[in-house]
Amino acid sequence: MKMSALLYISASALFSLSTEASAANSVDPGQHTISGVQNLCLVQDGTWYGTTFNFSGRWTREESLHFLAQLWGNYTVHDTSGAHKANTTLTIIDSGVTGLNWHDWFDDGTYGTFLFNVIDFVKKKCDPPFQGQNGHAVTE
Repeated sequence: MKMSALLYISASALFSLSTEASAANSVDPGQHTISGVQNLCLVQDGTWYGTTFNFSGRWTREESLHFLAQLWGNYTVHDTSGAHKANTTLTIIDSGVTGLNWHDWFDDGTYGTFLFNVIDFVKKKCDPPFQGQNGHAVTE
């Protein structure tokens, strides 16, 4: 009985701490920068788009233990070998800093990478979507 009460108190304290951390490091709509290299806009309606690269998709808040949000999307790359259909997933996590696990790959298997970056909130009002043509993968 004492052991189960102790486990319950420990679990409650852990849940309370993770809930407070998530609230402190929540991901909100607006413009964000990924390591100062790529910028993207999280829109209130659950969509997102790049302001420095032509990619876009959907996003949702996760807000569980260390996960804050999940983003996924697609884009096209035009290079000397032709057009490549590309995909990207971004998992925003709280690991002491607001970090980002980023997986990016081409459908044809000629490119793929997994990166960890830092993501920071920039401002509430987003810049317009980038309209240029992509000449490389977003993570290159």
